[in-house]
Amino acid sequence: MHTIIEPSEQELFIDILADMICQYLDVEQERQQRGAFWLRYLEGLGIEARIVA
Repeated sequence: MHTIIEPSEQELFIDILADMICQYLDVEQERQQRGAFWLRYLEGLGIEARIVA
């Protein structure tokens, strides 16, 4: 059985999916920036650290 999606519903689905992907990428970039910040901070204190996640 095939579901027929009206063009407006399909466009809305694509817009929502694209928004979700962009949000994920933004969160991933923020996580990397925070990790880099803390690594630099600890290095400034003379503590050697690395991210293992």
